Amino acid sequence: MTTYIGLLRAVNLAGRNTIGMAALRELVEGVGYSNVRTYIQSGNVLFTSPDRSRGRIESQLETALATRGLTTSVMVRAGRDLERTIDANPFPDVDPKAILVVFLKGKAPRTGPLDTSEHGPERVHALGRELFVHYPNGLGRSKLTPALLERVVGTPGTGRNWNTVNKLAEMSLTM
Repeated sequence: MTTYIGLLRAVNLAGRNTIGMAALRELVEGVGYSNVRTYIQSGNVLFTSPDRSRGRIESQLETALATRGLTTSVMVRAGRDLERTIDANPFPDVDPKAILVVFLKGKAPRTGPLDTSEHGPERVHALGRELFVHYPNGLGRSKLTPALLERVVGTPGTGRNWNTVNKLAEMSLTM
Protein backbone atom coordinates (compact mmCIF):
# COMPACT_ATOMS: atom_id res chain seq x y z
CA MET A 1 0.00 0.00 0.00
CA THR A 2 1.19 3.46 -0.86
CA THR A 3 0.39 6.58 1.11
CA TYR A 4 -1.01 9.39 -1.02
CA ILE A 5 -1.87 13.00 -0.36
CA GLY A 6 -4.78 14.54 -2.23
CA LEU A 7 -4.56 18.31 -2.54
CA LEU A 8 -7.86 19.92 -3.50
CA ARG A 9 -7.73 23.16 -5.43
CA ALA A 10 -9.58 26.25 -4.20
CA VAL A 11 -11.83 24.71 -1.55
CA ASN A 12 -13.16 26.41 1.56
CA LEU A 13 -12.04 29.86 0.38
CA ALA A 14 -14.36 32.75 1.20
CA GLY A 15 -17.32 30.40 1.56
CA ARG A 16 -16.98 28.92 -1.94
CA ASN A 17 -16.41 25.29 -2.90
CA THR A 18 -16.99 24.23 0.68
CA ILE A 19 -16.57 20.75 2.02
CA GLY A 20 -16.10 19.78 5.63
CA MET A 21 -13.17 17.57 6.43
CA ALA A 22 -15.42 14.85 7.91
CA ALA A 23 -17.36 14.82 4.61
CA LEU A 24 -14.10 14.72 2.66
CA ARG A 25 -12.88 11.73 4.69
CA GLU A 26 -16.20 9.97 4.11
CA LEU A 27 -16.04 10.69 0.38
CA VAL A 28 -12.48 9.33 0.06
CA GLU A 29 -13.38 6.21 2.03
CA GLY A 30 -16.44 5.80 -0.19
CA VAL A 31 -14.20 5.71 -3.27
CA GLY A 32 -12.43 2.76 -1.65
CA TYR A 33 -9.31 4.22 -0.07
CA SER A 34 -8.24 3.41 3.47
CA ASN A 35 -6.52 5.01 6.47
CA VAL A 36 -8.06 8.35 5.50
CA ARG A 37 -6.94 11.44 7.42
CA THR A 38 -7.33 15.14 6.76
CA TYR A 39 -5.19 18.08 7.73
CA ILE A 40 -6.61 21.54 8.37
CA GLN A 41 -9.67 22.88 6.61
CA SER A 42 -8.04 23.57 3.23
CA GLY A 43 -8.53 20.34 1.33
CA ASN A 44 -5.62 18.13 2.33
CA VAL A 45 -6.43 14.43 2.57
CA LEU A 46 -4.06 11.53 3.20
CA PHE A 47 -4.96 7.92 2.43
CA THR A 48 -3.51 4.59 1.41
CA SER A 49 -4.16 2.68 -1.78
CA PRO A 50 -2.65 -0.21 -3.72
CA ASP A 51 -3.36 1.73 -6.95
CA ARG A 52 -0.19 3.31 -8.31
CA SER A 53 -1.84 5.47 -10.99
CA ARG A 54 -1.96 9.00 -9.64
CA GLY A 55 -3.96 10.08 -12.69
CA ARG A 56 -6.63 7.46 -12.02
CA ILE A 57 -6.79 8.41 -8.34
CA GLU A 58 -7.13 12.11 -9.23
CA SER A 59 -9.94 11.31 -11.66
CA GLN A 60 -11.80 9.14 -9.14
CA LEU A 61 -11.61 11.82 -6.46
CA GLU A 62 -12.67 14.59 -8.85
CA THR A 63 -15.64 12.52 -10.02
CA ALA A 64 -16.68 11.75 -6.44
CA LEU A 65 -16.41 15.43 -5.48
CA ALA A 66 -18.49 16.43 -8.53
CA THR A 67 -21.30 14.10 -7.40
CA ARG A 68 -21.45 16.29 -4.28
CA GLY A 69 -21.59 19.44 -6.39
CA LEU A 70 -17.96 20.42 -5.92
CA THR A 71 -16.10 20.83 -9.21
CA THR A 72 -12.40 21.21 -8.55
CA SER A 73 -9.03 19.77 -9.50
CA VAL A 74 -7.24 17.34 -7.24
CA MET A 75 -3.47 16.96 -7.33
CA VAL A 76 -2.23 13.66 -5.88
CA ARG A 77 1.28 13.02 -4.62
CA ALA A 78 2.79 10.03 -2.86
CA GLY A 79 4.34 10.64 0.53
CA ARG A 80 7.80 10.07 -0.92
CA ASP A 81 7.05 12.75 -3.54
CA LEU A 82 6.61 15.27 -0.74
CA GLU A 83 9.90 14.21 0.81
CA ARG A 84 11.61 14.84 -2.55
CA THR A 85 9.86 18.21 -2.81
CA ILE A 86 11.21 19.20 0.60
CA ASP A 87 14.73 18.06 -0.32
CA ALA A 88 14.59 20.01 -3.60
CA ASN A 89 13.68 23.39 -2.03
CA PRO A 90 15.63 25.95 -4.09
CA PHE A 91 15.23 28.55 -1.32
CA PRO A 92 16.76 26.83 1.74
CA ASP A 93 17.96 30.09 3.33
CA VAL A 94 14.60 31.87 3.07
CA ASP A 95 12.14 32.26 5.94
CA PRO A 96 9.81 29.23 5.58
CA LYS A 97 6.81 31.54 6.07
CA ALA A 98 7.68 33.16 2.73
CA ILE A 99 7.63 29.94 0.67
CA LEU A 100 4.66 28.52 -1.18
CA VAL A 101 4.72 25.28 -3.17
CA VAL A 102 2.26 25.11 -6.04
CA PHE A 103 1.45 21.48 -6.85
CA LEU A 104 0.63 21.25 -10.54
CA LYS A 105 -1.66 18.88 -12.41
CA GLY A 106 0.84 18.59 -15.25
CA LYS A 107 4.51 19.36 -15.63
CA ALA A 108 5.86 22.86 -15.76
CA PRO A 109 7.00 23.78 -19.29
CA ARG A 110 10.62 23.85 -18.15
CA THR A 111 12.81 23.37 -15.11
CA GLY A 112 14.54 26.22 -13.33
CA PRO A 113 13.82 29.84 -12.54
CA LEU A 114 10.80 31.41 -14.23
CA ASP A 115 10.82 35.10 -15.04
CA THR A 116 7.83 36.61 -13.28
CA SER A 117 9.53 39.94 -12.53
CA GLU A 118 6.78 41.92 -14.30
CA HIS A 119 4.45 40.92 -11.46
CA GLY A 120 6.72 41.83 -8.56
CA PRO A 121 9.77 40.80 -6.54
CA GLU A 122 8.80 37.14 -6.12
CA ARG A 123 11.11 34.38 -7.26
CA VAL A 124 9.67 31.26 -8.90
CA HIS A 125 11.51 28.02 -9.53
CA ALA A 126 9.88 25.21 -11.53
CA LEU A 127 10.77 21.59 -10.92
CA GLY A 128 8.65 18.91 -12.58
CA ARG A 129 5.11 19.21 -11.26
CA GLU A 130 5.93 21.75 -8.55
CA LEU A 131 6.57 25.46 -8.46
CA PHE A 132 8.47 26.89 -5.52
CA VAL A 133 7.58 30.52 -4.91
CA HIS A 134 9.43 32.90 -2.61
CA TYR A 135 7.15 35.75 -1.53
CA PRO A 136 9.55 38.21 0.18
CA ASN A 137 6.68 40.57 1.10
CA GLY A 138 4.11 37.87 1.81
CA LEU A 139 1.50 36.22 -0.41
CA GLY A 140 -1.29 38.55 0.72
CA ARG A 141 0.37 41.61 -0.80
CA SER A 142 1.57 39.98 -3.99
CA LYS A 143 0.17 40.37 -7.49
CA LEU A 144 1.68 36.96 -8.32
CA THR A 145 -1.21 34.74 -7.25
CA PRO A 146 -1.40 30.96 -7.65
CA ALA A 147 -4.09 31.54 -10.33
CA LEU A 148 -1.71 33.77 -12.29
CA LEU A 149 1.03 31.17 -11.94
CA GLU A 150 -1.34 28.57 -13.43
CA ARG A 151 -1.71 30.75 -16.51
CA VAL A 152 2.06 31.21 -16.73
CA VAL A 153 2.73 27.44 -16.71
CA GLY A 154 -0.47 26.36 -18.49
CA THR A 155 -1.72 23.76 -16.01
CA PRO A 156 -3.95 23.88 -12.92
CA GLY A 157 -2.34 23.80 -9.52
CA THR A 158 -2.92 24.41 -5.85
CA GLY A 159 -0.64 26.14 -3.38
CA ARG A 160 0.42 25.04 0.07
CA ASN A 161 2.67 26.96 2.42
CA TRP A 162 5.98 25.44 3.45
CA ASN A 163 4.80 24.48 6.94
CA THR A 164 1.81 22.59 5.50
CA VAL A 165 4.03 20.74 3.01
CA ASN A 166 6.30 19.63 5.85
CA LYS A 167 3.38 18.60 8.07
CA LEU A 168 1.79 16.53 5.28
CA ALA A 169 5.11 14.79 4.64
CA GLU A 170 5.46 14.08 8.38
CA MET A 171 1.91 12.72 8.56
CA SER A 172 2.51 10.47 5.54
CA LEU A 173 5.36 8.78 7.40
CA THR A 174 3.07 7.69 10.24
CA MET A 175 0.48 5.94 8.07
